[in-house]
Amino acid sequence: MEARLVEVRDADELELAFTVMARERARGVVLVPSSLLVTHGLRIAELATKRRLPVLGWTDLQAQKGALMSYGPSTSDVLRRAGGLVAKILNGARPG
Repeated sequence: MEARLVEVRDADELELAFTVMARERARGVVLVPSSLLVTHGLRIAELATKRRLPVLGWTDLQAQKGALMSYGPSTSDVLRRAGGLVAKILNGARPG
């Protein structure tokens, strides 16, 4: 299997990117962290489904929007833990 980078700089390029990947017979899509990809997660899932390309995201948010799976942390768990740490610091614990 060979990895190939398909760069998307704005939402208007998503359709073309998936067309290129399908034409080149990609076996799947691995998303890398990007605010563009978070914002357009539903569109990405729609395009991937249309082209029958499995998508792997970096957090559970992508999986919730339609990616096949994710390889990163649970966003709600990270936020819950961060809140607990902030509470400890506000109650006098040393941040270090």
